[in-house]
Amino acid sequence: MRRLLLIAVLALVPTVALAQEPAAPPAPPAAEIDPGAAAPVGLSERFTAAFIGLEPAGEPEVHPAARRDQPVLIAPLRLVEEGRLDATIATADRRMAAGTLVTHRRFSAGVAAEQSDRLEAWCGIGEERRGSRWSPATVCMVHTPDGQANLGGPLYSFFPWWLVTSLTFADVDARAPRVAVTPAASNSAFSLTVAFVRIREGQVRLSRRIVGPGQEEGRTSTFPMTTVDVPMTGGVAAWVYDGLELTLTPNRYRDALTVTSRRIAPPVDQTVAGGEGLARALRADDDEDAAPIEPTPGVIGGVLLRPERLAVAAGPVARGGVLASGSMEHARTGRFRQDTVIEGSMSPRIAAGTVAHRVEVLRTSALGTRSLSTFWCAPVSAMTVFGRQDDQQTCFRRRGGRYEGLWPDTGRSWLTTTDRSSTPLSRYLAALDIEESDTDLIGPMDVRFELQRLTPTLAVVRILARREEQDALVMTVSQPVENGTAVFPLWTHRLVLSVAGEQATATLAADGDGSGLAEVGAYP
Repeated sequence: MRRLLLIAVLALVPTVALAQEPAAPPAPPAAEIDPGAAAPVGLSERFTAAFIGLEPAGEPEVHPAARRDQPVLIAPLRLVEEGRLDATIATADRRMAAGTLVTHRRFSAGVAAEQSDRLEAWCGIGEERRGSRWSPATVCMVHTPDGQANLGGPLYSFFPWWLVTSLTFADVDARAPRVAVTPAASNSAFSLTVAFVRIREGQVRLSRRIVGPGQEEGRTSTFPMTTVDVPMTGGVAAWVYDGLELTLTPNRYRDALTVTSRRIAPPVDQTVAGGEGLARALRADDDEDAAPIEPTPGVIGGVLLRPERLAVAAGPVARGGVLASGSMEHARTGRFRQDTVIEGSMSPRIAAGTVAHRVEVLRTSALGTRSLSTFWCAPVSAMTVFGRQDDQQTCFRRRGGRYEGLWPDTGRSWLTTTDRSSTPLSRYLAALDIEESDTDLIGPMDVRFELQRLTPTLAVVRILARREEQDALVMTVSQPVENGTAVFPLWTHRLVLSVAGEQATATLAADGDGSGLAEVGAYP
C-alpha cells in the first residue's frame, strides 16, 4: 500500500506545473528517458481510469492540430477484468442473459465502518421489471456470503454499466445460483479523450472525458471529468499525460492549437508492481487491505461480558422474567491527555482528564455481509442557550482521515449502546489523544438477560445493563427454537433455553465454540 500512497502524492501535483517554465523544444524521437528523473508525470487521469478498472490498451494518439472541441489526445483503454456470463441468471425483478458482457466490481458493505466485508459483483446490461414490462437496465450479479447470488442495480441509473459505484436491491433476500464468468475473447473499446475548449486570460482550457460502451449496442457512454486550465508561458502551454508532454501552441486567432509531444517519463504502468500496471496494483492492494473482520471476544457494544460470572435463574422463566444475571465492565476506557478543542459551532471542547469509553458495533446486513465500527464516546462541553453545558455525550469515529462526532440515539452517560445518530452534528477532531487504561475508569455494571418473547419456534432475549438506578438496552438476540431448545452463543459458553409451553429454563454450558452474541444479536 505504501508504494501506491507515494504515487497518490505524486498524482496530487498539478499536471500543469511544468507549464510555469518556458517550454523546451521537442526532444528527438531517440532521446533516452531517465526513469528516476523528477518531473510531473500527469497521473490524475490515470488514477481516475484505474479506480474505474481501466488500463492502457496502447500508446496515446496525439493530434497535431485541433480546433475548438476537437481532441488533442486520445488514449485507448480497456477493462482489467471483463468477461461473459456462461448462463442466464434471473430473480423476480432482474435478469441477465447468457453471453452478457460483464465487468468485475467491488463494493464495501459498510460505508462508515472501519472494517467491512467486500461485495463482489459482475455488472453488465440486463433487464429490470418495471410494472408488467421488462426494460434494459444495468444489472449486477452480486455474490452473497451463502455461496449464491442476488441481482442488484446502481442507485443512480444514469451511470453506464462499467461505472457502477453503489448498489440497490428490489429484494435483499432474493437468491439465484451463481453463474460462472468466462474471460472475454476481445476487450471492449474505451478511451480517454482530451479536447481543446478555448483560450482565455492566458490559459488553455482542456476538457477530459472517458468514453466507453453504452447501454445499447453500437452506442457509447461518456464519463466527464473536470476541465483543466493550462497556463501559457512565452505564448505556449505544456500539459502532461502519463509521462507524455504535449506542447500546445495557439494560432494568431486563438481558436486552434498546434500540438507536439515528447516523452519525459515512462508510463506509470511500467514502473508499478513490476510492470503489472496501476489498475491491477490498486486491486491487489485492495485485496491485501481486506482483512477478515474479527470482533473482540466477549465484547458487545461498549461492555465486556464474562460468561463465567453469570448466574442463571433457578427455575422456569416466563415472558419478562430474568434468565441470567451478573456483573460486567466496560470493554475499554481511557482519559484525554490534554484539553481538546473540537472543530464545530458552539465552542465545543473536551477537558484534560475526561474519561471516554470505547464502543464496538458489529452489524450484519440482509445480504449476510458484516461491518465493524469502533468509536470513542465522552462528555463534551459546549455553549447552549442556557449557558455552557458539560455533558453532551458525543462519540467520535474515524472518517476521511479525521474523527467525526455524532450524538448517539440510545444509551446513557455511562454507556453508549448504538452507532446510529438521527441528529445532524458537525464536530470533528484531527486526532484522539486518549491514554487507555487497564482498569474500568467508569465502573462496573449489572447485567441481566431478560426473556422478551417466546413462541414454539423463536426465543427473543434482551440484554440490559444497569447502573446508577438506570437501565440501558445493550442488545436484542433472537434465536430459533429447535426440538424445544434455543441456544445463545457466549464465546466460551452457551446459554441454553429449554422451552416448555410459555416458559423457558436456562442452563449455562461451558462448551462454547468461540462464536458470540455480536454475531447473532441486534444493536439498538
